[in-house]
Amino acid sequence: MKMRNKKLEQPAGDLAPESVNPKPESFSTRLTGKFAEAMGVEKFRGRPDLAIFSPEPGTVVERVTPCAAFALGRSAAVSAHGGASRSPRGEPHTLRPVGDDTAALRNFRRRFTGARGFTRLDILAILAVLGLLSLLILPALAKPGLNSKSFQCLSNHRQMCNAWRMYADDNGDRIVYASTSGTSARSGASVPINPATPNNPDNFAWTGAHMTFNGFDRGIWDISYDIVKRPLWPYTKRDASIYKCPSDQSSVLAFGVIRPRLQSLSMNLYLGGFTGTDGGWPFAHPYRIFFKTTELSAPGPSKTFVFTDGRPDDSLYGNFMTDMTGYSPSNSASFSFADLPGFLHDGGAGLSFADGHTEIHRWTDPRTTPPLSPNGTPPSGSPSPGNPDIAWLQDHSTRLK
Repeated sequence: MKMRNKKLEQPAGDLAPESVNPKPESFSTRLTGKFAEAMGVEKFRGRPDLAIFSPEPGTVVERVTPCAAFALGRSAAVSAHGGASRSPRGEPHTLRPVGDDTAALRNFRRRFTGARGFTRLDILAILAVLGLLSLLILPALAKPGLNSKSFQCLSNHRQMCNAWRMYADDNGDRIVYASTSGTSARSGASVPINPATPNNPDNFAWTGAHMTFNGFDRGIWDISYDIVKRPLWPYTKRDASIYKCPSDQSSVLAFGVIRPRLQSLSMNLYLGGFTGTDGGWPFAHPYRIFFKTTELSAPGPSKTFVFTDGRPDDSLYGNFMTDMTGYSPSNSASFSFADLPGFLHDGGAGLSFADGHTEIHRWTDPRTTPPLSPNGTPPSGSPSPGNPDIAWLQDHSTRLK
């Protein structure tokens, strides 16, 4: 077949161009033609620059646009309708360039088949983008984050808080007490439930176990002594592990055996108090003790913490006392700790709130997190003027009566 003036010769035989009856150019053909022009592929005066040839020399079966040719492939066996097409002898039709437009076809294929590799400018642009992303991501990754123990601690808090809320729902919105009563509430051995006096207020405290380091006190390491008899136990799915932060590895020597302490969580003192009282503590007397969930209008359920982590080196008596001195009227110079909070989660403690949400709150003042003491005597009750962590605890504990 010869090419003259970018036109095909009239083929001989029964398959002359007149027998092909080409259809008018459709909208899709015009559209793909414009796309091809935009990509730098020239057309022959508005006519397609490729043709589908039969194995019979010079026999044109179909003309197609460059975009259609790309979709059909390098050796297409197609008909005018896109299906399989073969010659009378069963041989497939093939695509061939028309005229001298072979260079345009190669350019078109190079653009869309990946034959063209990356230039140095492309590689430099990619490296620049990767470098920018690393500058943005690496500082974020370097910040302290939540590990598996932190997530487990939050899960424990959520389950304990849910148990606290469900108990209130089943008891006319009344909440359990944060602590047992009397002088033994913050000292001495555990105070187990006394079944002989079922109406004893001590029986309605969330716990009577005192987490000291006296191995002779069964309440520290034996769940059957106190925990399983307490009001929240039926609501905890009877899972004693949720009473303790997984990062707390404190233990006690009991009868020659080292046993883990059962609890590390402490309840906000102002939620029920010492069986309904402030326990005679002067810093607590001007402030409210809550008895029902419906009373938590201030600070509000989302700002009133229920449980918090205690320190593993401290003796935990079930309640966490926030010294409210200096809250109202505001006088940060008189701030002091009654209890020090836990800090085993990157300098923070797990907390649950009356609305059910949990969080890891990180303390900002180093006086809040003195190093753990090997002999179990942390510096509780120490003045800490101007400590912002005390201000936060006060704001999330209670309000004036």
